[in-house]
Amino acid sequence: MSGPPGAAAVPDLWSGALGRRLALPEVTAAADGSFVARAEPDADLLGQRETVFGGWLACVVDHVAGVATAAHLGSAAGFLTADLRVRFVRPVDGKPVTFTAVPRGVGARLVDVGGRGEQFGVLCCQAELTQVISRG
Repeated sequence: MSGPPGAAAVPDLWSGALGRRLALPEVTAAADGSFVARAEPDADLLGQRETVFGGWLACVVDHVAGVATAAHLGSAAGFLTADLRVRFVRPVDGKPVTFTAVPRGVGARLVDVGGRGEQFGVLCCQAELTQVISRG
């Protein structure tokens, strides 16, 4: 992975059974400093009117934001999501969603991250996250 300092040290955060069950995607660093993932929800995540469970969208945007935070802080830093706010703009069907996250501000104890999910270039959800640095 190329990108910001520390990007090479980004751990594979969810490679186990839970990550597979949630269909969490691989995240890549983009040249502009953002982190991008493309995910296709499992059919089990479809609910009313064949739309995707919103909790899955929130989970994936949190995952992509976590990888972005880990890349910017480096492998020695520990952090956790303290606040996750997701605004659902439109329903998502079972087709692929592209998620993007960008760390907007890194302080001594907090990291602010902006995230979004798009389907076919149309905004589906927008997120604001605060990560608390616990060590490093």
